Amino acid sequence: MTRLFSKAGLKILIFVLILLSFVLLERFYNLTSYLNAHRLKEVVLSYGRWAPLVFIAIGTIRPFFLVPVGAFSIAGGIIFGCLYGSVFAYTGIILGCFVAFGVARVLGSDFIMSLVKDKIPYLDKINAKRGFEIVLTMRVLPIFPVDFVSYGMGMCDISFKDFALGTLIGIIPGTIVFTYLGNAIGSMSLQRLLTFGILYIVAIVVPILIRKKLLKWTAIR
Repeated sequence: MTRLFSKAGLKILIFVLILLSFVLLERFYNLTSYLNAHRLKEVVLSYGRWAPLVFIAIGTIRPFFLVPVGAFSIAGGIIFGCLYGSVFAYTGIILGCFVAFGVARVLGSDFIMSLVKDKIPYLDKINAKRGFEIVLTMRVLPIFPVDFVSYGMGMCDISFKDFALGTLIGIIPGTIVFTYLGNAIGSMSLQRLLTFGILYIVAIVVPILIRKKLLKWTAIR
């Protein structure tokens, strides 16, 4: 009993320390002011050659603030352009997903479960043997918030290998589409905005239209 209590107490302590650290960071550094893409561009580029690493680091801690990956990708397009923006945004998003998965796997608290259950209604039906298919589908379908999927999968029996592979592949379309949008906004190009519309339909709308088939493929419905 003492060992169980100590383990549970340690998890709670870790969660409280993480939460407290971000409260202090917000208090002294006003992190939420950087949620504006143009403000973020100004700050990131001020680091010169280290700017890509700073942007990726922001992406790594992004899940703790639940900043949408679409907004982060758009910022990448505005700051670095389509090609490099996609690469840097993708790297930051992937690392952030891995961190969120790890936090949920280590803490495994009822609090995290209560946060993600409403966002992922199929959580209690997930079959770990179909882990890759499930994660890939949830990454491709924009109806599942990226961070809630990461936290939710960390609470399940899905292996990190399946989670990582499904995430590495499934995140690509959305990242490219929204980074392209950011680049189009930054350049104010009508042609690029029209191209974004086509990419959006292919990468975002089509998966929604065929979501029943995708969910059936995962065997969770």
